[in-house]
This record gives sequence, structure tokens and C-alpha cells, in this order.
Amino acid sequence: EKEKKDVKKKSLMDYAVYAAVGASSAFACLAMLNPAGGIAALVYVCGLSSLATAPYVVYQRKQLRDGDSLRRVQNRIRCEVNRLQEENSRIHESVDDLGDAVDRVAAVEGDLRGLAEEQGVSVEEFTGLLGEHERISERIRKHIQTQVLHQ
Repeated sequence: EKEKKDVKKKSLMDYAVYAAVGASSAFACLAMLNPAGGIAALVYVCGLSSLATAPYVVYQRKQLRDGDSLRRVQNRIRCEVNRLQEENSRIHESVDDLGDAVDRVAAVEGDLRGLAEEQGVSVEEFTGLLGEHERISERIRKHIQTQVLHQ
């Protein structure tokens, strides 16, 4: 938003261009109204061409002032690249952390598989028993909470 405010402000150069174009147009009008000798046709041609190009010069100057400069666009792109690099670094760290967690889970799974095989129980049955243990523990916890609330 700050950049847009900067773009809308007229610079000293804008005023100088407008003054030069206005002065050129005024002098061309004066020359056409007061032609000197045999060069009247040349004065009219020069004056008319100056008057014809003056509005276009002013329009181009306004377009240049209001448009994004290459530097401004490049700075926006740099900011976006920096933001994306930071986000990429965070994502990379998250992937590394997830990789470590997967390795730990695989190690625990291997240990559990070894224990289950030693005791002659399949992994699926052992997992089912763990789930049942968790459900029973939850029921016990709720029962204890209920008893504490009634006291």
C-alpha cells in the first residue's frame, strides 16, 4: 500500500515536464499567431506538430509515473522468494521430524513384533489386546472421576 502511495505522488520532474510542454505549446501558439516573414508555413507545421504531441507527452509521463517500475516489481518478487524459502525450510524441518518419528515407530513395531513372537501371539492379536487395555483403562478413569465427583 505504501508503494502505491509513492507511485501516485508527482515528482519535481513531473512538474518540470508539464511546465516545459506547456511553455512549448504556448510559444507554438504565439508563433502561429504572429508569423515572421516567409517562414509562416514552417512555423505552422512546427506549431501544429508541437500541439499535437504535447498531450501525448503528458499522457506518457502519467503512465510512467503510475506504472510499476522494474525495481519495485523486482523487490516484490524478492520478498515473495524469501517468504517461500522460509516456508520451504519449515516444511523441510517438518519432513525431517516426521522421518524421525516414522523411524521410532518402526523400531517400536519391530520390538513389539519380537515380543509377540516370543510369547507365541500374533501382532494383530497383540494390537487388539492393547486396544482392549486402553478401553478398560479409560473406563476405570471415568469410574474414578465419577467417584471423586460424588464425594
